[in-house]
Amino acid sequence: MLIETKLNAGEIRFSTWLTRQGCPWIFIDQKPGLTADGAKRAPKKAFHRPDFLVLIDGFGSIAVDVKTYEIQTRFVTTGGTYDPPDYIEVAFVRLVWEEVKRLREFQRISNIPVWISMQSPKSQLSYMYRIDAIYDAYSPIFISEERRYFGIDDQEPMEIFDEWPITLAVDKITASEEPSFDFVVDGYGKFLLDFGAARHISSVFVHPIVVNLEGESHVKDLISIRQDRDLSEEHPPWPQEVALAEKIATDLRIEPPRIRDRLAYKNFIAFNEMEWKKIRLPPKSKKSRRS
Repeated sequence: MLIETKLNAGEIRFSTWLTRQGCPWIFIDQKPGLTADGAKRAPKKAFHRPDFLVLIDGFGSIAVDVKTYEIQTRFVTTGGTYDPPDYIEVAFVRLVWEEVKRLREFQRISNIPVWISMQSPKSQLSYMYRIDAIYDAYSPIFISEERRYFGIDDQEPMEIFDEWPITLAVDKITASEEPSFDFVVDGYGKFLLDFGAARHISSVFVHPIVVNLEGESHVKDLISIRQDRDLSEEHPPWPQEVALAEKIATDLRIEPPRIRDRLAYKNFIAFNEMEWKKIRLPPKSKKSRRS
């Protein structure tokens, strides 16, 4: 029996990015009935198989699960004493907690690092997250949530900002019946650097590695930068990254990263590179018309 494998738009964007840089990859088909479907039934603990196995020369393999989300936004106050209060716009997606746990279980069994590629249909950017970084940030909260399901109510839901609790709930908009939660995303942590009053989220905010799928980003960026850490000057950017970021900031008239950290600079470049290239392209010459 011949089974046709068809990649969705997000998977096509990601695989094209890998192919363009000469990186070998294997697509793991998720269709029910395939041999790989035994992965759900064989182990004692179920795991979720990712979409891609990526082979990185000189390093080994990583697994990547591609997710396409409609990014939502919400205006929140910074918690200051200003009148009227300061508001900031925070972007987030709804993540299914069981999928996070199952991907982490795949990583545990296989000993292959697992990443999630979060994409928006309207953007060329991919927000890359190590699955264990997400799990380590949110498991202390949801372990309490799971205890609450069994009638052990020993902790109030943690709040991201005032009146925005981090809690598990079935999302009525999506088709999934499994509980999900609000996972805050941000290009390069700009609002965290600019608004000290947003400190409430710092314990659960996972800094992404932003990859421009149409730019100069490389898959080796995922293994050359530690993601499970706070932004600090202990990991300075390379001189060429500083120079490029300063050019982009000057030409676009925006502020460069305030912290001289390699992750912050790499994300700043990936986030603004395409817009910067548009204004640097030479104008198209117009053919002279005969009068």
